[in-house]
Amino acid sequence: MIDLPVKTVLPQLAEALHSHGAAVLCAAPGAGKTTLVPPFLYEESGAEAGKILMLEPRRLAARASAKRIAALMNTPLGGLVGYRTRFDSKVSAGTKIEVLTEGILTRLIQDDPELSGVHTVIFDEFHERSIHADLALALCLDLKQALREDLHILVMSATLDAERVSALLGGAPVINSPGKVYPVQTVHIPRRDPRAPIESDLSRTIRLALGQNPEGDLLAFLPGEGEIRRSAALLKESLPPQIRIAPLYGNLPQEEQDAAIEPDPEHRKVILSTSIAETSLTIEGVRIVVDCGLMRVPKFSPRNGMGRLETVRVSLASADQRRGRAGRTAPGTCYRLWSAEEEARMAAFNTPEILESDLVPLVLELAKWGVRPETIGSMQWLDVPPAAKVAQAAELLRELGALDKSGAITKEGSAMLALPVHPRLGHAILRSKRAGFGGTACALAALLGERDPLRNADTVDLRLRLSALEGKYSCDPGALHRLRDAFRQTASAAGIREKTIDPESAGIAIALAYPDRIARSRSPRSGDYALSNGTGAKLRETDPLCSSEFLALASVEGEGNRQVVFSAAPIAFSDIQEFLPELISEDFYVHWNAERKAVEAERRVLIGSLVADSRPALNKVPQEKILAALLDGIRTEGISVLPFEKATQALRERVEFVRRHQPEAWPDFSDSGILNSLEEWLAPFASGATGLAQIRKIDLHAALSSQLTHRQKTELARLAPERIEVPSGSMIRV
Repeated sequence: MIDLPVKTVLPQLAEALHSHGAAVLCAAPGAGKTTLVPPFLYEESGAEAGKILMLEPRRLAARASAKRIAALMNTPLGGLVGYRTRFDSKVSAGTKIEVLTEGILTRLIQDDPELSGVHTVIFDEFHERSIHADLALALCLDLKQALREDLHILVMSATLDAERVSALLGGAPVINSPGKVYPVQTVHIPRRDPRAPIESDLSRTIRLALGQNPEGDLLAFLPGEGEIRRSAALLKESLPPQIRIAPLYGNLPQEEQDAAIEPDPEHRKVILSTSIAETSLTIEGVRIVVDCGLMRVPKFSPRNGMGRLETVRVSLASADQRRGRAGRTAPGTCYRLWSAEEEARMAAFNTPEILESDLVPLVLELAKWGVRPETIGSMQWLDVPPAAKVAQAAELLRELGALDKSGAITKEGSAMLALPVHPRLGHAILRSKRAGFGGTACALAALLGERDPLRNADTVDLRLRLSALEGKYSCDPGALHRLRDAFRQTASAAGIREKTIDPESAGIAIALAYPDRIARSRSPRSGDYALSNGTGAKLRETDPLCSSEFLALASVEGEGNRQVVFSAAPIAFSDIQEFLPELISEDFYVHWNAERKAVEAERRVLIGSLVADSRPALNKVPQEKILAALLDGIRTEGISVLPFEKATQALRERVEFVRRHQPEAWPDFSDSGILNSLEEWLAPFASGATGLAQIRKIDLHAALSSQLTHRQKTELARLAPERIEVPSGSMIRV
């Protein structure tokens, strides 16, 4: 076994797992935990004890870790040591150490609730707190408590709130290991304009860092693929040919990912990476890190029921992980694009995904496990899923037919869960399969899960992407290969043999997945659309899709009415009526028209909250609804629209005079009192009226007088007479 710092605590770790059944390993960067712990535990427990499963947060990390462990154990990859990710695996019947991505473990547990033949489950880099890791740990703790008391659970990380994790594991021992990190100098270079795109500041800092540090490769962290591509374009214009720019992100083809992390003796490398390179990977030769301090995380908006990717500031823990990449093999330098003052205000840890992400897949997984939505909070969580988001997820799953009224999983829900896609897309695939265009839905699911193969197209129309999948448009070969693989695997999982793609069915399939994102143009070719969930979205005005009255939106980002459309397809209203009749309703919309000063009414056809059609229908609306809208309109307009004559105004003043002395005995004829009591005094006289024109014909004096009893009228004449007699004998109006 190679000599790495974690080696000194391995016996202690084995003893903790043997005596307690669980442990927490805090190992500093460079300790070698990912490489040495799995083979040590395998050799310590013996081949007959069972498999060692190790969870990694990313596909690249899973594949790279398995390769390193296999090389260390001098065994071919896919034999004793293997890996399994969503669309790629190298395992065999003889595999005893298996590196997985987190979603794979959840599927293994659902298929075999005892995890038969598994001895130890290792959660590596748990500090990243992905929703898959939290769910998998909760399931493991549940099955350990109920079915597998002998199952060993090990949680590992370099930066971890160890005491909280230990408490969750029943007071499991916490073992600390030193790391092997060379000194790293930190240089703060605040951005010139934090509101400007990050690429120019990053590119300038990279050029500075390469000039100040003549040796070693450079690893730069950016939030996403778009920023990486734009930064690469800027750098290609200014860096010499002996420096190779190597992008690194999740959707990159496997061979390009491998080329980015493997040594290149002929070139100095500038690796432009997302947070995919933050942990688990040791990239030989990196001596410089440039960190923009941003990352992209999934967040869920309870207001519109949509998930989105949001760019946020990294935590101190993540920044330190990134900094450590510069000191794994030699002394290095880390350039941070923020000030020391800003650093003092940064959060200690990243916010766990389970608190901010879409919980629909989690709620469905737990329903399959036998946990109803209302009891999810009673499971063993490091952070309990927010109850409001759980309830919203459960409501959507009921609408999709995945849960019954009691919260139990249905046959349809189990079928959705068997597909390697989000439940929304699973629902669309199953419904589309029954309707005869399941292949199209599977192709769309593949497109929405991978990088856009036509990212430079002048339209977000998914029909073009489906045509590209069939080879009708030139596009990125690597992206096309991954899309076709994902398409085939999804179709196979859904039992769809006929893999015909019909681009014209795209809108229907998307609407089946996202019935809350059916959109109608607010005005022709404006690009402004109203959505069936009550929000709005904007499509680029030059996009040919702007000519479509109705769209089904697959991908939007933003909040409220400021959302931007990133992928969509047209849909006909007749198709919505045929395939989604449950969304369509009719009502009468009665309202006050401030310009006409009158009540209007329309008979509306609705798709959720979206008005699909409306026609005048004032003569079909019950009179009481018209009267209510009329009275509300008068209140909106104000007291001045009521044409009180002098005598009527005098009556109001006389009543208000006596009411000041006897407030409980008299009606309120003040401006506010008049408007607040329209139902009592005006409504009986306004039958058939629809606007102010008819109100002006009403005897308002008689209407107000009706609010006074005979006794009150007599008393009013005594206390506040309309006229008084003067010495000359004349009757003078007061």
